[in-house]
Amino acid sequence: MARTHVLFTSFPAWGHARSFCILAARLVKEYPDTVFSLLLSPTLLNKAEDEVSSELGHAPADQGLRDRIRIFSSFQTTSPDPFAAFQQSITTYAGVYNALRVSESVTCATTGTVFEPVEAPSLLVMDLQISRSISGNTVPVFALGTGNAASMIRMFGPESSGGLGDLETRIQFEAARLGVSPAEIGDKVVRSTSGKIVKLPGIPEMYDYEWAPQKVKCSYKSQQTSAYMVLLQLASDMPFANILIGSSKFLKDCDGVVAVNAEALESESITAMRKWFSSWDKEVYAIGPLLPSGYGAQEQSDRGATEIKEFLERMLEQHGKHSVILVRPMLYEYMEKMSQTLAIFLKMSFGTAFWPSDTTYMEEVVEAMIEKKFPFILAHASRFAKLRPEFVIRVKESGVGILSKWCPQQYILNHEATGWFLTHCGHNSVNEAIGSGIPMIAWPFRADQPEGAYHLTEAGLAVELLEVRTGEHASKPLRRNGKGAAGTREAVGTEIRDVLDACRGEKGAQMRRNVEKMKTEFLSAWEKEGPARKELEKFLKRYTNLNV
Repeated sequence: MARTHVLFTSFPAWGHARSFCILAARLVKEYPDTVFSLLLSPTLLNKAEDEVSSELGHAPADQGLRDRIRIFSSFQTTSPDPFAAFQQSITTYAGVYNALRVSESVTCATTGTVFEPVEAPSLLVMDLQISRSISGNTVPVFALGTGNAASMIRMFGPESSGGLGDLETRIQFEAARLGVSPAEIGDKVVRSTSGKIVKLPGIPEMYDYEWAPQKVKCSYKSQQTSAYMVLLQLASDMPFANILIGSSKFLKDCDGVVAVNAEALESESITAMRKWFSSWDKEVYAIGPLLPSGYGAQEQSDRGATEIKEFLERMLEQHGKHSVILVRPMLYEYMEKMSQTLAIFLKMSFGTAFWPSDTTYMEEVVEAMIEKKFPFILAHASRFAKLRPEFVIRVKESGVGILSKWCPQQYILNHEATGWFLTHCGHNSVNEAIGSGIPMIAWPFRADQPEGAYHLTEAGLAVELLEVRTGEHASKPLRRNGKGAAGTREAVGTEIRDVLDACRGEKGAQMRRNVEKMKTEFLSAWEKEGPARKELEKFLKRYTNLNV
C-alpha cells in the first residue's frame, strides 16, 4: 500500500510551523506508512529540525523515523525579514511542488541536502493559496488554522455570526456608489467603524472599534496574501482589504481547516466555525492544543539562555515560586506571587513585528514592577523596539529585572519561579501559558488579540489592561464597562499597580486555580479518548489510507 505523503508549507513565521513539526513527529512514530515534507523558510530550518528531534525523543534510530520527515527550503536567504522570505516562498513553490507530484528528488536550496523520490503528496496543509491551481481537485488541500476560532469568524465569517461577511461585494457596492475604484475604497470599508455592537460566538459583546486598541508601528508594504499576513495587516496601519478577500477565497476553495484550537477553551467558537464551514460542505478539525510531549509536566530546554536561567534560579531563591512575570515579543507578561513576591517575567512579548507606539506606558509598567519588587524578564525582540539608556540602567540597577533580546518562552513559562505572563494574547502564547498553568495579564494590539484577551478575562484566566490603549478610538467607552482610556501615564500607573496587587491577592489565587484546571484539560486533549485525538483520527480516516 502506498504511503501517505503530507506536504506542509506556511508563511515563514515560527508560530505557524512549530505546531506542525510536533504533529509530524507524532504521526511518524505512530504510523509507519507516513512521510512528511516540510517546505519552510531558510530561517526556520534549524528550529524545525530541533523541534522534530525533541518530539521524537529517544525513539530507536533504526526505525527510520527521522528520515520520514524531510525538512527543506526552496530558496536561499540571509535576511531576517519574514515578508521578503514569504515572497520568495510564493515564487519558488510551484517548482518544488511539481517535482514532488511526479515523485522526483528535491534539493534543499539552503543546505544542499538531496531528498530521494517518494510517493507524490496525497495531502496538502498550508496557508498559501497556490497549490489548488496546480493540483486541481486531485489532492485534498487544507488551510492551517493557527489563530483563535472567533477571530477566523470575525475576519471571514458571515455577518450573522459577527463576521465581516462578503467583503468583496460590499467594497464593490460602495465603490460604485461613490464612483471610485474598489482599490481606492477597500481599506476604508474594512476599517470603518460606527460603534456597532458585534457578538462573536464564545465572546462577549464588543463595539466594532474595540478591534483596534493600539497604534502599531510597522513598515512592511507588501500586498501578498496569507493567513499570517492577514493578522499582521490587521495589526498595523497597512492596507489589507485585498488580503482579506484573497484569504476568504482560499478558504472557500480549500477542502476544510485543520485548526490548532482546543475544545476546552474555545468550544462555542469552534462549534460556530464548524457550522459556518458546513454551509460550504467543508469540515473543521480542531486538533489543539499542539504542545510538545510532556509540556507542562517536565522541564523545557533553556536553549542556551544562561543569563535567563540564572536570573530565574536567583528569583526563585529570593522570592519563591510563581514570583516572576514574563513579557515577550508582541506580548506583555506578568507573574504573580504565590509565596512572597511576584517575580514578573515581563517578557515584553510585543513580538518581532510590533512594539508599543508610546513607550512611556511600557516604562510606567516596568516602574511599577520595580517599585513593588516584582521580579520580571523584559524581552524586546522587536526590530522596532527602542529603549532609552536611562531606562536600561534603571532595570539593571533594580535587582528584580532583566532585559533580553531573546528568551526561551516555553522554558520560562514552565520554570517554577514564573507566575504570570504579560502577553498580547497571541494564540500560540495563550496555549503555552495555559499548558504551563500560568495566568495572564493581557495587553492586546489588534488582529485576534482583543477578542482573545476579553475571552480569557471573562473565563477568569487573565486580567486585561485597559488604560494602555492608544488607538484612534481608545477614549471611547468599552461595551463591557462603558469606560474609555484616560490617555495618561498616571492612569496606566494606577491600573497596573492595582493589577499587581490583585495578582498577589485572592483574585490572583483564583485565576491560578482556573488556569490549572484548564491546564489539566489541555494536557488530556491528546490522550486516547481526548477531543483532539478523536478529531485527528476522524481527519485521518477520511483523508488518508492510514489504518487508524
